[in-house]
Amino acid sequence: MNLIDSLFRNENRRIAYNDFLNLVAPQIIVDLQNELEHIDFHSFVEPVIEFNSPAIKFTVSSDNSVGEVFVLFDSVWGTYAVGQKSLGGNFNSRPLQNSKDAKEEIKSRLRNLMMSW
Repeated sequence: MNLIDSLFRNENRRIAYNDFLNLVAPQIIVDLQNELEHIDFHSFVEPVIEFNSPAIKFTVSSDNSVGEVFVLFDSVWGTYAVGQKSLGGNFNSRPLQNSKDAKEEIKSRLRNLMMSW
């Protein structure tokens, strides 16, 4: 068992996290590539631990810009927090109750980042 999996006390939440990482996250990137085909960007999705919680980090970059959006998983209650770190290291997030809302919030934040380039 890896460190991220060990943070989950509930097997169903661990499965939901892995499904989000392996199924939902790649679809978010594909949707953005289709929607923003006029923007040449690279993306990277990786499992991380942020604020002692299992998380997934989405990184998008172009030639001159880079941006990150995180989704944190509450391993006990099953809720999500989607947000970005400020320059001071604070986490500006929005709490969400389900994966569908989290997916839409991630897409919205990534889209806004890339549209500002």
